Amino acid sequence: MRQVLLVLVMVAWLGGSGLVSAETEGNWREEFDRICARTGEAGKMSEAELNQLIAESESLREKIVGSNEPDGKVYLFRIGKCRDFFVFMRDAAVVAQKP
Repeated sequence: MRQVLLVLVMVAWLGGSGLVSAETEGNWREEFDRICARTGEAGKMSEAELNQLIAESESLREKIVGSNEPDGKVYLFRIGKCRDFFVFMRDAAVVAQKP
């Protein structure tokens, strides 16, 4: 009886930890979609908005690195490209404002 109870507890614990992992995975993927979807409007953003997206991209990069997802390298490359584009647009706007 004790062994059956122990097995049930272990199965529930392992199953629960898988749900947490899937939930975390979904969260960073949604955040990725939200951040990179804003590249189309980057030309209309203020420097502060671009700085915020750059910071969010860097934070998301750390989450992806820690996730150990099989396709994490692809998302690391893509979030890096989004971040680099935001940096480019911010720097271009600063240069355009100089007399």
